[in-house]
Amino acid sequence: MTHSTSNPAVSVSIRQRARTGISVALGLVLLAVAAAVLAVPMAVPALLPRALSALDVSALQGGELALPWLRAAQACSAGFCLVLAFASVRRLRAGAHPALLLRTRFDELAPLRGLAHLVHAWLWIAFLASLAASARAAYALYRSYEQSSTLPTERIVLAACLVASVFGLRWLRKGFQAHFVERAKAAAPRVDVSVEKISDGIAASEMASLGVERFPNRVQRWWWLGLSARAGMLTLLWGAAAALTWLHFFESRQASFLAPCIPWLQIALARVLELAHWLAPWRDYAFVAGYVALVIGYLALTHNRNYLLCSFGAQQLVHALTTAVLVVCAALIAQQPGTVVGTAIGALGVWGLRMARDLSLARSEKVRRRAQSPMRQQLDAQAKLLRGVLVDPACRLPEINVGDVERRITQGAENIAEADSLVTRHFGRYMRVGRVRKERCAMALLRYMTVDRHVGLSGGWATYKALGGPSVPLWDEARFPLNVPAGFVDWLDGLTLSADWNVVRTCGPCGGSGWVTETEYYYETEHYTEYVNGQPRSATRQVQRSRQVRKTCSSCNGCGRLEFNQVLYTQWRHMRPSTVQPFVPLPELVDGAEEVCLVRVPLTEDRGAVAHELQSVGFQPELMREVEQAADSARSEHAQLAARACEFLGGRLYRADYSIWAFHTLQVRFARLSRHVGWFFGQRPEFYFPKLPFAWSQLGTTLFLPPLFTAAVALAAAGAWALVTSIAVP
Repeated sequence: MTHSTSNPAVSVSIRQRARTGISVALGLVLLAVAAAVLAVPMAVPALLPRALSALDVSALQGGELALPWLRAAQACSAGFCLVLAFASVRRLRAGAHPALLLRTRFDELAPLRGLAHLVHAWLWIAFLASLAASARAAYALYRSYEQSSTLPTERIVLAACLVASVFGLRWLRKGFQAHFVERAKAAAPRVDVSVEKISDGIAASEMASLGVERFPNRVQRWWWLGLSARAGMLTLLWGAAAALTWLHFFESRQASFLAPCIPWLQIALARVLELAHWLAPWRDYAFVAGYVALVIGYLALTHNRNYLLCSFGAQQLVHALTTAVLVVCAALIAQQPGTVVGTAIGALGVWGLRMARDLSLARSEKVRRRAQSPMRQQLDAQAKLLRGVLVDPACRLPEINVGDVERRITQGAENIAEADSLVTRHFGRYMRVGRVRKERCAMALLRYMTVDRHVGLSGGWATYKALGGPSVPLWDEARFPLNVPAGFVDWLDGLTLSADWNVVRTCGPCGGSGWVTETEYYYETEHYTEYVNGQPRSATRQVQRSRQVRKTCSSCNGCGRLEFNQVLYTQWRHMRPSTVQPFVPLPELVDGAEEVCLVRVPLTEDRGAVAHELQSVGFQPELMREVEQAADSARSEHAQLAARACEFLGGRLYRADYSIWAFHTLQVRFARLSRHVGWFFGQRPEFYFPKLPFAWSQLGTTLFLPPLFTAAVALAAAGAWALVTSIAVP
């Protein structure tokens, strides 16, 4: 007897080959569609004039086609091709071979990823168009049968083909979405980050420069110059916008107190108009240039909050160039001084908004640092103590595992890429080989957490109960105990109280009357006399009228009162000023980095004083005396510093302590990311990059794909409408 056995490995291999074949086929289809999409705008200038002349269209004059949107399509297609070539070459050089790109559905290539969404939109429109055409064809078939009791063969064939297209497009759309749109999100490429070695020692100068590139901060040597430049630019930009508005639109030139500026304004306008006249042959491309400048200006305005993508000077240069391009494009398109001046006013005003936002952030940073200043001064005086802690034998840190470092680099790269849409996606591929240095660090910190309570309302339904309701005893912890979090956190804890605590308030929309007055619009038939060829004739027309109508309030249904649930909110806030050795100018970067607790002195717990017992590891006697002196200093100044923390945070002090922690700082350098260095601080999961890698391909896709997408959807919708309306209904 012969027994047949199946080999699971062989079946799995066959399935893998089948999936690979399907992926390759779909990838080729996508590339073919991309080539067609990009080739059509290039071929339209040669084909469209012939097609229009064959249709005897009188809009063609001299055989030339001067359509700005066509020039825009050409420019966007050329730009998209360049972006796609640049992104493909860069990814292939970084190790993303074609098979991997196909397996991950081009998730690393922003242009092809955007093109996949474009194709998906096309398939949606085609599916809807075929569905509408099928319905219209079925109705036409029904009308034919109703009139002649026969079914024409050609109409039956047309209806059958349209119904078949509905099912075919539905399957194609779902398959495309499953294989490209959805699977690309889950098929992130596996990036193997290999660490050559982990060595000891990070230069003190590199540690001392951490965070100075961030904005806002007051740790840079000449930080006040940056704020002065922003304040000066804000005054200049908004002053120029106000002067332009006053001179050109409101004030007469004879009576204006800004009369000396008028000649300069006239000269500037004349130069812009002369430049527009010189650039007139390229007028059709003004729409493209204006669109590109508008998008780049918007991205520069809304991104790069901390100036980690590009520097302050580079961003101001971008704003200046986009403003100049927008003004010139306005002159090319409108050729009117008022339009040019209005564009300049808008661009300068928006540019000034970014400067105002920067100054607002700097002010918030100043308030925070001022609140923490006394605590920082006390902690900074313990630099010698922290240096002694680092070299003491009792300061033991866990060993660093190479595999864990590689995992953290890979995960941290993805977290950084998700922080902003203009950061390179999967840029962990550029980190395949990394050199890691480690440094032992010690941190002294004071931690404060406050608690506060307030009542809010939720719900709101009609009721006839009397106004009023019970007042909630906020701090009656027998009824409403505190849900105390562990550690020091920011947290808003809401508790919806039972119906016994409901309150009744006057309805806001009606003011308690139960009635509201609304404006109602209606139409009346109006009779009038019109004259046709001199002969009077009576006619009617519909005229819109309005009237004030008194209606029952929809919020309270005429009761005039609303009943609400009361919600007891418990607000927890915390602050943790600290100092680090080796010196780091922005200790906020290492918040949450604590690995090993060496010293802890509880100062407050449950809003009351506690036994200030020093909890410490076994330091050497001389160092232990310094630790005790630091603990005594924290105890003696606790009342004053706690009052300052409560003033800044609000609420009552619930928990406070003084502690010293030790942790490792890792510096990661990458061979394929020149001038980019990443940092890990202890257990903190974030990967800190002083300079983020900029995604040029994402920027190019954002610039050039939306116009192509809009044009493609418009053409597809027009074709779908033509298909639906071409089916004649008897």
